[in-house]
Amino acid sequence: MLISLKSVLNYTIKGNDGKLGRVRDVYFDDDSWFVKFFVVEIGDFLRSNRVLISPSQAKRADHMRKTIDFELSKDSIRQSPGAILHKPVSVAMKEQFTVRNKKIRFRGLQDANADNVVPFPSFQIDPNLRSVREVIGYRVQSFSGPAGRLSDLSAYEEGWNIRYLVIDMSSFFRSRKVMIAPQMAQRIVWEGKRIEIEAVRDELYNSHERDNR
Repeated sequence: MLISLKSVLNYTIKGNDGKLGRVRDVYFDDDSWFVKFFVVEIGDFLRSNRVLISPSQAKRADHMRKTIDFELSKDSIRQSPGAILHKPVSVAMKEQFTVRNKKIRFRGLQDANADNVVPFPSFQIDPNLRSVREVIGYRVQSFSGPAGRLSDLSAYEEGWNIRYLVIDMSSFFRSRKVMIAPQMAQRIVWEGKRIEIEAVRDELYNSHERDNR
């Protein structure tokens, strides 16, 4: 069954002994095009924590109740790796630039050089790790120019591999969303918030249209 990854954001997480937390993001690998982690927020507004759960632990998603059931106890979910240990490349690089700029401002522009930049934070960097919440809305660039925006990603619930990128190519006169294979994406550019596609605009426009019902 195909599932919208955008739709599972804010789904409730259920362990085998009760509910615990909500999905705040979905991380995927843009090389293999598999979902790698659900980012789950547990706790309340006074004290919360974000942990990473592998989709291999998911039993099923209930789209009527907006829940995902996991083969884990609530305690096991609480003890899952913290989201700070694995960050999408866009988040990691933004934080690196923030740290560097703070260092430059503190030392003064006259001392700003590569030798006095603060070392990169000690978390694991995966250049292929992407955030669904981050990439939705990215501009799509075809060989022949702009071609809409990324509006969703569709994945198979069995195995959680991404099957389609959903591109909104709507105009003032017509609403149109098309689905293309993720392998058509040449690269994702986080600095420019765009996805470069190996096709011309007309080819994308004539791709299989998504049923919006």
